[in-house]
This record gives sequence, structure tokens and C-alpha cells, in this order.
Amino acid sequence: MARNSAGTGTGSTLDLYWDLASLDENKRINAATRLISALEQFQASHGQGQEVKVIRSEEELKTECASDVSYAVERLVKGLGSSRKGARQGFSVALTELLAKLNNVTATVVLDILFRVNEIKASMMGQELRDMMFGRLFCFMALVEAGVLERDSTRLEDVERIITETVSLSRRKSYL
Repeated sequence: MARNSAGTGTGSTLDLYWDLASLDENKRINAATRLISALEQFQASHGQGQEVKVIRSEEELKTECASDVSYAVERLVKGLGSSRKGARQGFSVALTELLAKLNNVTATVVLDILFRVNEIKASMMGQELRDMMFGRLFCFMALVEAGVLERDSTRLEDVERIITETVSLSRRKSYL
């Protein structure tokens, strides 16, 4: 999948995902900067001369974006639910920046990925449940900070989905 084009000559972008979860803030920011730069290059070579199409499904994300880019969107969303200490901060910065650059990716796609990879199950308890809930909140914040909700492609249903889930999370845990 992403391994095919992730090699940039100076190493793989896959290594950068580990650094996104570093406790060292400078290391996280450097990893996010390098990752976004590499992903921009991959996407530029993937879509040369093509019309930019609004991406409304996960399938379109995989066909319209470079494989590293579609992999990154899912990996970054999934990483928001990680229990590693610096992961949420690093992954949310990278996701926010990536979504700001990919102005054709819709909130629908990101939310579909979020609810698939960050599924909250009735059997979850303790730290695992907490991680999933915080992962969802950080994803909502990334969508807002990246300006995705302000795009013409954002549907009322997307906003309602975020509000409904935020209210649900706040009812489950008062600290949210």
C-alpha cells in the first residue's frame, strides 16, 4: 500500500509516523512538516494535468489521491485514538495540515474513516474507551482547524453528525 511510493530517497515516510508520537515537541513538529511536504510532492505527481475532483467517499480517496496520501489520511485519523503520550498532538497537527492542503477532501470522507477506525464498542472500558473518545474529539478539532467545515462540499449532515457525537461524548464523560 503506502510502502510502494513511501521511499523518498532519504528514507521512508513510514518512519515519520513514529516521530509524530514523540514526547519531544520539536521532533513531532519536524516529523509533521516533513510528512506533509512529502505527501504534497506525492499528490502533485499523482494528479499532474488532471482536474481536481471533490472526494466524497473512501473509494474516491484511494483513486483520486496518491496511495501515500490516502494511506496518510486513514493512518492519521486512526492515530488520534492512540494511547501513546504524544500521539494525539502530533497526529492532529499533521492531519490538520494535510486536510488544509487537500481542499478537495470532504468532511464526509474523514468522518466515515473516523467512525470506522475509531469505533466505540459497548465492551470498551477504561483507557481504551477514553482514547477512542479523545480521538474523535481531536478529529473534529482537526476538521474545524483545517477549514473543512467551511467548504462548499460540507453537508449539513456532516455538521449534525459532529454535533450529535460531541453531545453524546459529553454525556458519557463529563470531562469531555
